[in-house]
Parts: sequence; C-alpha cells; structure tokens
Amino acid sequence: RLHHKPKSYKNTIRETKKMATPGHIVNQTSETAQWTLDISSYFGRFDPMYTFNKKALSRKSEITKIIKGDCSLKFGINEEFPGVLDSYHGDPSFHMQDESKRAVTRAMEDIQEDRMWKFVESDGSYYARANPKILRELAAEKLFHILDHPHPQVPGIKVPPSDVLVYPYSDTCVIEKVLASVSKSKGVILSPAGFYKNNSKLAFNAGLKIVAIPIDLQTGKMDFDEMDRLLQLYTHQGTLCCFLMTIPGNPLVVEYTVEELQRIGCAVLKYQVPTVVDSIFFSSAPADKAIQLAAVEVEFEGKTVLMHDHVVTTSGNSKGPRASGPSKIGALCTGNGVWREKLALLMSCPVIQRETTHIARATLEFCTLEFYDRCCENMMAQQVKARKLIADLNEKYGERSISVVGPSTYSMFMAIALSDDLCKKAGIVDSWQLEDFFLAVGGLDSVSFAFFGCDDVFAIRLNTLCPERNGYKKEEN
Repeated sequence: RLHHKPKSYKNTIRETKKMATPGHIVNQTSETAQWTLDISSYFGRFDPMYTFNKKALSRKSEITKIIKGDCSLKFGINEEFPGVLDSYHGDPSFHMQDESKRAVTRAMEDIQEDRMWKFVESDGSYYARANPKILRELAAEKLFHILDHPHPQVPGIKVPPSDVLVYPYSDTCVIEKVLASVSKSKGVILSPAGFYKNNSKLAFNAGLKIVAIPIDLQTGKMDFDEMDRLLQLYTHQGTLCCFLMTIPGNPLVVEYTVEELQRIGCAVLKYQVPTVVDSIFFSSAPADKAIQLAAVEVEFEGKTVLMHDHVVTTSGNSKGPRASGPSKIGALCTGNGVWREKLALLMSCPVIQRETTHIARATLEFCTLEFYDRCCENMMAQQVKARKLIADLNEKYGERSISVVGPSTYSMFMAIALSDDLCKKAGIVDSWQLEDFFLAVGGLDSVSFAFFGCDDVFAIRLNTLCPERNGYKKEEN
C-alpha cells in the first residue's frame, strides 16, 4: 500500500484538533498509522473527508506515474499495458449535437475574424459582460426546462430568464459561489451521501464542513429520520449553513417520489435552511424520474409554497449539451430575489467575455430537447450492457464476485463492489484501497465511494458511458 489510514479516524481527529494550529503541517505517529494532515492556513480546521480525499488523489497520481513508466507490466493474459483507462471523470459522451457542433465552428470563425458585429443580443446591443441576457434566456429554456411540469402531480414552473444567473466555465464554479454566499464560521453543509466527488473540496474552499446523511444503498434514498435529526441538531448549534442535494444523483440516480420531495421541502422550510440542488446531470434520466425539488409545491403552515422560491437550482452546459473547454458555462435559477441579488454580486467577477458568450450561445441555441432524450436512452443501454458483462464475470468466477451497488437504470455511472471474500483475500480494508487496487492491478482509474461520503462502503464508481484512454474517447473503451 502507498498509504495507511486508521480503520477509524474519529479518535485521531480529536487528538489532532488539540494539536492543530493554523498555517502548520501536523505530523503524528500513533499505534494505528503515520500520516500527515494539511491544515488550511486560513481556516485552521480539520475536515477528515477532504483531507483523506486529497491524499487519495495524490496517491492516484503516484500510482499512475509508476504504471505508465514501467512498460514491462503485463495486464490480463500476457497483454501489453494499453494505457490507463480513465473511468474517473464524468465525461458524458463523445460528441455534441451536429447542429451545435457546426454552430460552435461558426462562432469560432466569428471570433478569429473579429466579427464583433455578431456579438449582439436580439435587440442589437452588445453582450453584457455580467449575466448576458441571451445566455439567461437560453439557460431557462435549455437547462431549467426540467422544472416545468415534470410529473402529472407536479405543475412546476416555467423559469423566467429574470430568475436565472450565468457564470463562466462550469456548474462547479456556480456551486462555489452559492456556498460562499451562506458561509459562516464553523459552518456545516448537510448532504445525502452519494454526492458529487468534489463536494468536500467545495465545502472546504468555502470554509465549511460537509456532513453526509446516511442512505439506503439499495434505493440510494437518504434516511429521512436521520435528515430530520441532523437538521434539528445543527440548527440548534447555530452552525447549519446549507442543505445540498444532487438531482439526478451522482453516482446513484435516486427516484424520489413527490411525497418524499414534499417531506424534504417541509423540513428545509421548518428549519429555514438555504437549500441548493445540483441538476447538472439532468440529461441522465427522464424529468419524471428525477423530479426537481424546486418544481414541487408543499403545504406549510397553512399555505401552498412553491419550492423554487426557496431553493437555488444549479446547472451547466457541459453534461446535457456536451459543451467543453471555452464554451462551458454554469447557471442557477431561484425565485428567492434577495438571495439571487446577493449571488449576482458574488458572480459579477470574473466577467464573462463576449467571446465566451458567443460560443456558449452556440452550444445551447442549437441543442434540442430530443438530443437529451437520445443521450438518456444511450446511457440506459450502456447500463444494461454493463450489467450483462458483470453477469458474465460472475458466471465465470463465482456468484456475486462483483455486484452493482444501488439503482443503476439511468446515469452515465455505475457503482460496483467486489465480494467480501475477494476483498478479504486481497487484503482490502477500505474503499480507498479498492480504488488503488483497480488502478495499480488493472490500469482502471475509478472513484472510491469515500469521495461520496460513504467511506464504510467498499465500492467504486465507473463511467460506463465515455471512459478515456491515452487521450481518446472511443466506444471500444
């Protein structure tokens, strides 16, 4: 092993808190492990989830260098090492829609030929450098359409462009700004386990700590009683800053019912907690299977309340429209005017260059909702194919040598686990080590479930839709 983590780091955390001082690196040797904690110089707090995930990424880089540099390695049955198969990242597909691709090419030509007269809104004015109107209109139509009547029991809302804010580069950058808007000293973010792999880092960057709500691995749904308990606990302590969800889920696409979403809505209204829903993977599942919390109405204190007025929903054009590089943007929508005004101020810098607006516009303007449906069908087909491959392996090596974790009808990801017997024989004692094992022994770059707030689940996440090898995205991968 290239690392050794204590089986339980809770006692070690208590010891480290006594020792840790801002701006210092703390080295500690104990009976269970020798390890280094990187204590933030300006937060001075220890977040175990972020720290161990950071160490895992460093270890991954070291392993990759070793296996890339040793050409004598053999993988499989005397096969030459073909290169690391990157199933770690969330790349959704090989190509954007043909119409969008041609539009992006034309937009790039406009930029190269200095056709500034094309960088204009429908009224003839130049693109604004902060929240350009054309991108807000397109985001409302092509990214937040999922809030408009997604289910027979959910009338939802047709999001007006005035409720939308846009920001350069990505949905992740938008979430960072949203978390910064609610940050407070020793603040806590509550989130159902199974969240985005970098959420612990985003929380840490905002000076916050993320606390995972336990989930049922069979359904992927959170424990609602535990949700209520933690909301009450951290509200009473005065440290609760935010309730953060991902719909559709990553890596597990969870099908919450309307009644369950209403229960969540009533809970966040009761405790008056700012609520954020990351909807970046909206094209992973049909809208009626991954109903957005903001689209739901709840009965609260004798009134009918639309959750859009209390929730910030974030998205971007990287997963659905398949934008990449300089054409990527992030976006959010909310009916909470006060919160939106605060966010507009935070998101006013850096500005969106007019060239970026022009390319991002091309990715959204010519992308159709039918394209999203085809992408979703493709993901479902890959899930079926992956399950068939697992069934073949189990038939060859023994029943349930490999198992699928959680629901996997939709999504570009699949979570898998090895049997307890295999893990025991291999000496694998946690999911970080399982991740290292697949990379070092099979050349497969995956994501440990510890990144998702499930450090007690020995499983990894794989991108079953579009893994990359040696810089190429090929279907054979």
